[in-house]
Amino acid sequence: MQTFNYSATFPVTAEVLFDWHKRKGAFERLTPPWAGVRVMDSNGGIEAGGWVKIKTPPLGLIKWELIHGAYAEGKVFTDQALKGPFKYWKHGHHFSTNETEQAVLKETIDYDLPKGLQWLHPFVEGELKRQFKARMERLAAEVLSPGLEVDVAPLVIAITGARGLIGSALIPLLTLKGHTVRSLVRHKEHLKANEYAYNARTGEGLVAALTGCDAVIHLAGESIAGYWTCAKKEAIRFSRERGTQVMAEAIQQLPQPPRVFIMASAAGYYGETQAPVDEGAPKGQGFLADVVAAWEAAAQPIEALGVRVVKLRLGAVLSPNGGMLKAMLPSFQMGLGSIFGTGKALLSWVSIEDVVLVFYRALMDEAFQGAINVGAPEPISRSHFAQLLGHVLARPVWLKLPEKLMCSLGGEVVQELCFKNNAVRPHFLESQDYVFRDAHLESALRRLLGK
Repeated sequence: MQTFNYSATFPVTAEVLFDWHKRKGAFERLTPPWAGVRVMDSNGGIEAGGWVKIKTPPLGLIKWELIHGAYAEGKVFTDQALKGPFKYWKHGHHFSTNETEQAVLKETIDYDLPKGLQWLHPFVEGELKRQFKARMERLAAEVLSPGLEVDVAPLVIAITGARGLIGSALIPLLTLKGHTVRSLVRHKEHLKANEYAYNARTGEGLVAALTGCDAVIHLAGESIAGYWTCAKKEAIRFSRERGTQVMAEAIQQLPQPPRVFIMASAAGYYGETQAPVDEGAPKGQGFLADVVAAWEAAAQPIEALGVRVVKLRLGAVLSPNGGMLKAMLPSFQMGLGSIFGTGKALLSWVSIEDVVLVFYRALMDEAFQGAINVGAPEPISRSHFAQLLGHVLARPVWLKLPEKLMCSLGGEVVQELCFKNNAVRPHFLESQDYVFRDAHLESALRRLLGK
């Protein structure tokens, strides 16, 4: 039997810190982005008898079933593995107050590896230190912003694309802050208590799903990844334009429209830019610029109702769980990192954590309205991006792939996403004194990848 201990101090009371852990979404919010943990089901919270089922890497194949045991309000809660990769696993969370009236959280794990695998102990200890360091850093940041308290006036929020990259990261924060989330999904079978089925083409089911909602967050849309056939391009366009149109049609039918409608838009609105542009720049040229313009225009009937509409024009969202970074990781981890063409084209990027925080700020702050650029303050060349990723992963970046070859193999999507300048300046966010959690690429990659 082995015992692992990790502790940290926080500038709040033990009661406040304990209460935060009790709320729905705390487990997901604390899980490091690179850990690959997925919550499959849960019931009962952290009190004795509550349970959670999760999947972990590799490939989400390892299943855990954890049940909560010993519990003392404001002081301790525990969970023990009924099923998992360990012969024995028990995790205790102990809360106390030190002499300066600050909360002390001590995490204790007693575990035993399966027979014949004791040699893995150093690896397990190293991984536990890595994960709990990240957990405590996340909790320390959470104390400062957006804070551990619940919001004074909880909202009912409908979200499309709830299972996507942004939705799955945003929902835990919203539930932690005390809001009620309705996940709008496209399947009708086996709906969970918080799920509402709707038809993204016809809008069927939307009026019922949106009735009584204070806010709508619209994230749904066909992925732009993949070869751009005519059918793929039509799916990208239709899913965004028509998907927003049916939202507008449903909101127009509501007896009381929501206070705010927030949509995930894209920095592709500006087309190819010669330098970082702010929100006042005109629409650019190209397929993505045309799609984004139609996408945003579809929300105009919602604005006409007097609803505060926020269009977040996102740069490339960085997360090991999806998008550009996830696609790049396998080749870079194998030492096959590459630079496309000269690599001089500029890229606006933003970490998934900043995306979540900006969505939350847009929800709560009435100053947020209209088109808003969401990209880190420092756009970066694609060659520098590749070199930094290789550096963080301690892998060489030595391949240089000619532009003509890559475009002939990948087609229009490669030309659009890999060889054109697309750099934005977050002018509005800067004017509102938004402080980026991840303002510099290297530190962002290290946090996202646990390096």
